Amino acid sequence: MSFIDQTSPSAEVLALYRLFAGIQKTYVQLMVFTDRTAARLGTTGSRIMVLSTISLGPVTVSGVARKMAMSRQNVQRATDALVRDGLVEYLPNPNHRRAKLVRLTERGSEVMREWTRVGGESIQHAANRISGKRIALATQTLEDLYEQVSALTAEVKPPARITGTRHATAPARARR
Repeated sequence: MSFIDQTSPSAEVLALYRLFAGIQKTYVQLMVFTDRTAARLGTTGSRIMVLSTISLGPVTVSGVARKMAMSRQNVQRATDALVRDGLVEYLPNPNHRRAKLVRLTERGSEVMREWTRVGGESIQHAANRISGKRIALATQTLEDLYEQVSALTAEVKPPARITGTRHATAPARARR
């Protein structure tokens, strides 16, 4: 018997726990799919996700990080690797002296076209197995759930510091 079962939650709470577990499992499988498909194109899943965001138009590294809900530092590392691979390039930003814009190179556009073709075939294969009504209902349910979880998140303030981890509100360690 799990801890959750011992607390006697309502049927709705149990259903939400099952939904959260299903989302987590699906996310893991989606990341495996992304990594494997990106490897066929000579890159990694995380780089292809950054590349996908950059493909929407010139954007700063911070802008990519915000859109992807990732740390700026991780996006910076991925972007620098994409520059080295010739898939993106930095441009001057007329709105900011230091924060350069990033855009796809022609080679990056080719990789994105291939990603869209290969990924699109796989996604179409999955879409053929699930009705449009079920997809629409799942999408609406996830949007509703996102709103509820966002509201809960806003209510719970992170602690200033938890031993062994760092949070955005925690002071940075002094460099030696």
